[in-house]
Amino acid sequence: QREGGRKPSGMASTLLELSRGGHEEMEVGENRIVKLLAAETKTHKQKLIQQHKVLKEVKGLQRVAAKLVDTYEDKDGGRKQELEAMTGADVFGAFYNKLRDLREYHRKFPNLYYDQGPADQEVNLADDPEILGQFSAEEMTGRFLDVTALHQKFINLKNAKAVSYDVYLTIFLEFVDVPANVKTKKYRDYLHELKEYLAAFLTRSQPLVDTMSTLEGAHEEAMQKDLPSAGPTVEGDELERTIDVSSFSGEEQLVEIGGEILKQELLKLGLKCGGSVAERAKRLWSTNGFTLRSELDTKIVAPSVIAKSKEGATEDPVLRDIVVLETQLTELGDLLEECVANTKMQVQKKQSRTTEELQKEMENDMGDDEPESESDDDDGEEKPVYNPKKVPLDWTGKPIPYWLY
Repeated sequence: QREGGRKPSGMASTLLELSRGGHEEMEVGENRIVKLLAAETKTHKQKLIQQHKVLKEVKGLQRVAAKLVDTYEDKDGGRKQELEAMTGADVFGAFYNKLRDLREYHRKFPNLYYDQGPADQEVNLADDPEILGQFSAEEMTGRFLDVTALHQKFINLKNAKAVSYDVYLTIFLEFVDVPANVKTKKYRDYLHELKEYLAAFLTRSQPLVDTMSTLEGAHEEAMQKDLPSAGPTVEGDELERTIDVSSFSGEEQLVEIGGEILKQELLKLGLKCGGSVAERAKRLWSTNGFTLRSELDTKIVAPSVIAKSKEGATEDPVLRDIVVLETQLTELGDLLEECVANTKMQVQKKQSRTTEELQKEMENDMGDDEPESESDDDDGEEKPVYNPKKVPLDWTGKPIPYWLY
């Protein structure tokens, strides 16, 4: 019940009445969600606004449901007392007392009316500055990503390739191809910023997706993964050889084996494998006559093997963070796959258009947004395209600039 649009406190004074009102509010909210989802959406903006309004309704229902759960748990016993007051020998006395209270209440508030709220109103999917204002100009209301700043961070990482922006959009979620010497603390910080941006963008552009559950699930999965080896994988102190060094006359003869075979043997022994072929042969020849790695000069033993022998099985926390972030970003990339593809296409289009064409497209995007239907003619007939020079058409069906042709 409402008086002048405000909810009086006298009627809903009992827990049973509060519960009834909560259930009614749940039902009304569900009807509003059904109307929102049933509304026809012709543009990207309308779909975005629809999802944000549905999310707002869902959050409201969650708050009401939480209150109902607290009421039914009845931790203070108030609901049980109300139910007991409605039974027993004095049930009619309690009933008439409530009836007297109701009559007294309506005498004080004679102009009551029922206001169902926004449930009876038409669905409004007009532009909402509060929703559309969450996106930058480059993001165009959630259709494209804006990772130019992250691209600069990536190409400034030590040992990272300096790639163009369009190439970066192709590889920035391909972590298998990232060299091991790039994965440092700065790389971890870069991944953290990338994850924060993509998670925030997903929340803004696809509000009905449970981003937090996705990230938590990816975190649990990543914690079960084995860390990639930071150096030679060796166990124990014994040197397990595949090449009998004693059968060679010296370093010069080992050089003839080849650099790649020497490298693999040094890796198997847990030794440094870099340098020229002669340096590798010298390193391997220095192991002649030894059976334990601890007997060798520590200058030729790989640093990772030395660290493992000192620290035991302690894992690198930076490497673990990188694995977690890469797994989370892979999940986010799957959810944003279409958006990433659209962003790459948009960047490529910008590279092939004149300033005037880009300005015109920006003005169109700042307007009422494009309808999903390709036809803009009122009569439904397609007008012939003026193309006397027979140049190829672009993605909109119009001829590309002649200078580009």
